[in-house]
Amino acid sequence: MTSGQDPADGSVGTPDGQDIRSGFSGYLTPSDSDWRRVLNEGLIVTDTNALLNLYRYNKEARADLISVMTRFGERLWIPHQVAEEFWRNRENALEDPIRQAEQTVQSLQMQASKSVETLRAWANRIAYPRDKRLALETVIDNCTSELRGAIEHAIEIDNDKIDQARDTDHDPILAELEPILRGRVGFPLSRADYVAAVTEAQKRVEAKEPPGYRDKKKDGRAEDSNSSGDYLVWHQVIREAKRRRKDVLLVTGDVKEDWWRIRNGIQMGPRNELAEELLKEADSRLFMLRPDRLLVSAKNYLDVAVRDESVKNVERINEQLSAQGEEAGGWTLGAMLYVLAALNKEASVQYNVIQAAVVNGGFVSRDEVYAIGDYDSDRMLKGFTRPVNRISAAAASLFNDQKAFSLELLSPVYDEMSAGFGRADGFKVPVELHHLLRTIYKTIEDAGGDGEV
Repeated sequence: MTSGQDPADGSVGTPDGQDIRSGFSGYLTPSDSDWRRVLNEGLIVTDTNALLNLYRYNKEARADLISVMTRFGERLWIPHQVAEEFWRNRENALEDPIRQAEQTVQSLQMQASKSVETLRAWANRIAYPRDKRLALETVIDNCTSELRGAIEHAIEIDNDKIDQARDTDHDPILAELEPILRGRVGFPLSRADYVAAVTEAQKRVEAKEPPGYRDKKKDGRAEDSNSSGDYLVWHQVIREAKRRRKDVLLVTGDVKEDWWRIRNGIQMGPRNELAEELLKEADSRLFMLRPDRLLVSAKNYLDVAVRDESVKNVERINEQLSAQGEEAGGWTLGAMLYVLAALNKEASVQYNVIQAAVVNGGFVSRDEVYAIGDYDSDRMLKGFTRPVNRISAAAASLFNDQKAFSLELLSPVYDEMSAGFGRADGFKVPVELHHLLRTIYKTIEDAGGDGEV
């Protein structure tokens, strides 16, 4: 035992105590020399999101990121768990441009429908001639049809590219990744180590100990859950850092608090628990960057040519992915657009109740529901959320790999009686979904909707 080392936890200090920084490495601000050193000498690890997002960036941004990754040489490494998740989700990421286009078509159709409703309401108020109103509706329909046609034509072109890229021998991104990751993918854990790691992952989820607890999935099997996957990645990173005796730079597209220390919505650095765990287990310091910040850092500290437009594209995609509800119980922009478009067509009262709930801060009373639906006072509300649940289940199958969303879009609120019995006092929309819903309603408003949200 070295002089000044505490026998209980292995920390270093004087006989009277520790240094003020001891145990708080995650709070320390890296200096320019720290960044330069880890980028030039450290172990560079990319997570699954960072790899899959290559399918979402434009050609120039992708080329710059590949150039930076190539610069790291043999110091670039990915855990076996990342490779497994990459292959499991590759086709889903490959099809993302098609989904984005289809979501845009759905959004345009929703906006056109709301525009027609707004036009009719105005025409009724001033007794505008019916033939003139129909002519204006035709203008809206024609514009929407022209936009839809252009997007559908683009979808056909993208479909051809995607069908070609599904063949792994013709996937251009795989062709770029293979040479820089050859020999740089970790080996799988033994069965015994894997079982032990999954067990530890589930313990951490229950204790809300990072990483992975924010990804706990409803009704998910332990071995298949994202929470286990995050810890499996982390466990393998620690093992590799210990083997190589290098500091670690983790490049991640994840933005959640079970990886990052977040203040005022900004990722300040790794969670202190993670930084301290790596320091204790591997005597290595932990650094973390999102892909857009990696491009900036590579430009500053590695003298790699990086286009400003590439940084902006990566930033924009990351922001879109964050806004699409990655932290909202599995909900994404596409899934929510799908549900709202279907509700607007099939269950307009529920659609309007959800909108009103967001305006009200998350709750709509029973009386407000009756007013919105223009219901008779003797009408029952039993089964009111059924169309929302049915359409949400269909969206989960399409957009969330058949996993049920862990947050119900609309659910009843009861008084002191047991849920499911008695009359509902009203209905609620989870606050975690408000940002996503406001984003959609704001788009509708900008396109000429009713402007309530």
